[in-house]
Amino acid sequence: MTCDVDQVCCNASCGICAPPGVSCTTVECEPPDECAPMDASPVELCEVLLGYAYDGEACVSLTGCSCEGSDCDALFDSLEDCQAACAPDDGDGEPISCGGFTGAECPSGYWCDYEDELECQGAGLCKKHDPKSCVGAGKVCGCDYVTYDSICEARAAGVDVLHDGGCK
Repeated sequence: MTCDVDQVCCNASCGICAPPGVSCTTVECEPPDECAPMDASPVELCEVLLGYAYDGEACVSLTGCSCEGSDCDALFDSLEDCQAACAPDDGDGEPISCGGFTGAECPSGYWCDYEDELECQGAGLCKKHDPKSCVGAGKVCGCDYVTYDSICEARAAGVDVLHDGGCK
């Protein structure tokens, strides 16, 4: 976070700058999207657990001497806290399964991620859809045999991709 010359940084994690002398407590951030991929990386090799971050796919532990990134002050204290906020589970801490012989669907805002080599067969795991980090262009055929304009559109509908290009 870099502020203009005539401003100071009040809160790097949400990008707030203010003129010198203005109380930073009067300038509030928007509530963070807890499940957006976090900007936090460990620095140097140390065996110090810094916390847990959501990387857009899963909750991961960060171990290092210090943390670098705008979300270092927002790391989760435990894997359980991170998973509760960002990864749906079935009540016992395990990710929610989807698809398979039951045809189970993911909660709203999640998509069913099948292993690529299974081509939408068997069971998958529910993953959080993050439109800000979704990258993809071009039509795709979803596991539901519907043609979507992009992988992002398919994931927003809760669907994994069977193959690139439209469905036949």
